[in-house]
Amino acid sequence: MLGLLFIFLAPLLRFYATPRVEKAPLDLYDKIVSTGQGEYFSTSPKFLRLLGPVPLENTQTFRGDVPAGTSTTAVYDSFSSTKDTLHDAVIDASTTRIAFDRVTGEAVHCCGEHPREDGLTLKFPFDVQRTEYRLWDSTAQRALPATYLRNGHIVGLGVYLFLIQAGPMVIDHVDVPGSLVGVPDHKTVTADMTYQVHQVDWVEPETGAILKGVQHGVRWLSYQGQPLFKVADTTLTPDQRSVNHIAHRLKDQLSQLHLEKNIIPLYGPILGVVLIVAGALLLRAPRKRRAAVRARPVKEREETAAP
Repeated sequence: MLGLLFIFLAPLLRFYATPRVEKAPLDLYDKIVSTGQGEYFSTSPKFLRLLGPVPLENTQTFRGDVPAGTSTTAVYDSFSSTKDTLHDAVIDASTTRIAFDRVTGEAVHCCGEHPREDGLTLKFPFDVQRTEYRLWDSTAQRALPATYLRNGHIVGLGVYLFLIQAGPMVIDHVDVPGSLVGVPDHKTVTADMTYQVHQVDWVEPETGAILKGVQHGVRWLSYQGQPLFKVADTTLTPDQRSVNHIAHRLKDQLSQLHLEKNIIPLYGPILGVVLIVAGALLLRAPRKRRAAVRARPVKEREETAAP
């Protein structure tokens, strides 16, 4: 009976259970801390100038909205804050609501998402390919090409490294005094907020989870193609504790995936056949003994039975 169970369980796990496990969770809660350094233009009346280089810390929290999610779509609320730890000042803070396909990682337009995102959002698809994807950049407010770079390893896991190298690109427009750009007869002129980014992501290929990302982003104001002044120049990467936390969760998920996707489907039928054969041999042995007893002469059996 146990042998038959292993034989029938193998295809059930491979073709029924695995597609249900290969999905981003609905109830995720994560906190990722990234550290680095950079320069930024402080709008504080105390400074009103470019500060830095200063140590920076970015904290992101993600909380799954389970009731809003479905069998195909996950919905997460996120809060992000970047702090200048030298001057104990918050230089940027934002909230987002992200809806994405639980298998492909692609943005889904529903459930009160804000802002409207495109491309991959928080993760790559399951079974990542060594090709090019489009990954959402919150500063650029658009999906940027992420190109496969090479294989690698991090905290005991094999990963694919993907490179985003984009810009300069205009991402916004800002009114500035005309005197700042050499046209004093204009009270204000519209300058371009220009952005350039270099980013490398370490992606676990089976789950599509991003284990680590190093981002160097630069923003500056320009007018008629000429740069005016730098607004921000920052480099951030998750700290080791955050990377270890993600890796620990991934290793548990990978163990379950490998068990349901590979180990039981491959070895389950073999074990099942072995158990069936062993059971048949065990049942056959008593029959042979009974037959041997019946085949002995009556006198021999009587002598054997005599005291």
